[in-house]
Amino acid sequence: MKKMLGVLVSMIMISMFITGGCAPGGGSSGGGGPDGDSGPSCKVNTSNTAGTMSYADWISQPISWPAWAGAENPNSPFLAGNPTPTDTDLLNAFLVMYSPAGKSTEDLCTSVKQIRWLVESYPDSSLINIAKLMNAGLLEHLREDHTAYKLIEEVEATGETEVTVPDRGTLHYNETTDPILTSVFSRQGFIPEMEGKITDIDTFTAGDPSHDVGDYLPQISKAYFVTEDLPSLTSRLGILGTDAEFSHPEKMASSAVGAASFYFRLGDYAKVIEETEWMITAGYNSGTYIENFGNDYRVDQWNSSFTQVLAWRTMASDATANPINRPGFTGLNDGTWSFTEQGFRGPIDIDVTVTDGKLSSVDVSGDAEDRVYTALDLIPALWTDRQSLIIDGITGATVTAAAIELGIMKGLIEAAK
Repeated sequence: MKKMLGVLVSMIMISMFITGGCAPGGGSSGGGGPDGDSGPSCKVNTSNTAGTMSYADWISQPISWPAWAGAENPNSPFLAGNPTPTDTDLLNAFLVMYSPAGKSTEDLCTSVKQIRWLVESYPDSSLINIAKLMNAGLLEHLREDHTAYKLIEEVEATGETEVTVPDRGTLHYNETTDPILTSVFSRQGFIPEMEGKITDIDTFTAGDPSHDVGDYLPQISKAYFVTEDLPSLTSRLGILGTDAEFSHPEKMASSAVGAASFYFRLGDYAKVIEETEWMITAGYNSGTYIENFGNDYRVDQWNSSFTQVLAWRTMASDATANPINRPGFTGLNDGTWSFTEQGFRGPIDIDVTVTDGKLSSVDVSGDAEDRVYTALDLIPALWTDRQSLIIDGITGATVTAAAIELGIMKGLIEAAK
């Protein structure tokens, strides 16, 4: 069953994290014109937090779509001229609308608009809740947290908790909603609600043999990083290196990259070394952790992560030896510094610019990356907007995001010398 639903669940479950200050959703209500009329350009919401608003007040606000998110007719061949498409037709249309979402911010926004159109055009379909959850995941990825939350609220209001997907088995909604809400609540600073969702994840993971602990480690560890809960973060990451906890042991490699980035930015350089030592012992092209050397994705997942972990360990050793090698946002000299770091599929070039003593721009290019999930746009935007080391990355593009973070760290260090 897990194998049958894996593609669909992973498509809906794209989640990550931040912190900041404006009204829910961060964008104006409405959403451009119908059927793809021109309107405001698509962008990631970098100023998306509840601010001083309480959880009760935040959830009571009405849904507010970002201004760029007007419904857009996808002109799908699966739906053309068919007022009553089958569930299979609708599912195929969903998947086509969703498939480009990992490529760029613009593609992700297009998917949001097209899926919104589908939901509004076929409100009585038995698969409409899946479409809403797909859009909740995409919107959370774009940091439109309140809109994502309200879509999940709409699904929960129906009382439906699962649906049978044609040729894929049964999808339990909490497998999707709990990780998304963990990300949303951590960013908004709703700690009790975040902890409640993590408890829910632990409960269904323990009770379902089709899941393992590693399935949700990226979402949970990022939530603890964003909320700077170091004891809980360390407790969670303690499973790294114990392959019995992961359905695909090489998945631990990208989690180790996330761990190295988290600990380095929290200033715990000893933990960077400690939590990645098992990877160094295993080595490049590890026969212990790479299940299938014929699967280039799995091989790249391990080897690219291994190469990047080496870079984080070097940075941690240098920072331990001399405080001048520790990043920060004070005492920065103006200039531009260029670096090339290992991404998931290949090298990523990062140009870090400081103007008037502030991080002013991060220019990134990585033509080989094929699972960026807005990383090339989102990470630079968040860092220049927040001027903080506590910025979450991107689940589904951990290695790509961490490569950019690595370049930013090096740029900040050089700018302070």
